[in-house]
Amino acid sequence: GYGAAWFTADGQIGYYKRRYPEVIIQEEKTKLPFLKENKSAFLDFWETYLDDIPSDGGFLIIHGRSASVGIPVNLANTHPFIAENAALIHNGSVSSDKYHNQLEDCTCDSELVLQAFLAGGPNEIEFALEGWYAMMCLQYTPPTDEQLAANPGIIGQKALHIVKDLKSNLHCGVMPTGSLAMGTSEYLLKDMGADIEGEWKEHVHVKFTGPKEFEFKEFKKL
Repeated sequence: GYGAAWFTADGQIGYYKRRYPEVIIQEEKTKLPFLKENKSAFLDFWETYLDDIPSDGGFLIIHGRSASVGIPVNLANTHPFIAENAALIHNGSVSSDKYHNQLEDCTCDSELVLQAFLAGGPNEIEFALEGWYAMMCLQYTPPTDEQLAANPGIIGQKALHIVKDLKSNLHCGVMPTGSLAMGTSEYLLKDMGADIEGEWKEHVHVKFTGPKEFEFKEFKKL
C-alpha cells in the first residue's frame, strides 16, 4: 500500500492511504485527492482512505511497501498508522509480547511500534519490541491550560520524530529547496531530486520541531 501524513495549520494530522500504488498511471497523478472536488471520483474508483485537510507546508511522511508474507492486503495494514494525535510509518520487522495490535482488522507488526512509541518513546520501542526498525512519527502535543491562559492563540507543538536502530537502513539528503529528506534507500532520495548526505546514525532519536530546531538523543538496549 501507499500512504502519507502531514500537519494542518492548527495541529491536526491529515493523511491519505491507498492499497494499490502500482495502478497509478501518469494521467491519474494530477488527480490525487488532496482537493475536495476529486474526493468522490477517487472513492468510487479506488479503495481509498483519506482526510481532505490542507498541509501547513511543513513536515511530510510518505510510506510505500509490499505486504509482508502472511499479512493481508487491506487499508488497516497500510501506513501511516494514526492514534492519539500521532501518525507513524515504519520499515522493518518487529514482535512484542507486551503489545498487541488494537486497530480494527490490523495485523501489521508496524502498528506495535506506534503503540510502544506512544507508551514510552524510543526507549520503550527498544526494550519492549524484538526485531529491527526505522521509523518516523508526526506527533502533536496540545498546549497546556497554563499556556492557553497566557496565550489563548497558542497552537501547541508539532514534532517529527525519527528513530533508527542498529540494523535498519535510513539515509539523509538535501532537497533543491534546502529542506531535509530522509528515506530507507538512496535511490528513492535521488529520484526525489535530493543530494545524498549520508546514512542516519544508529540508535539515535531526533525530534524536529522546526526546519532547523531539533533535539538529538542516543539510546541503546543494555
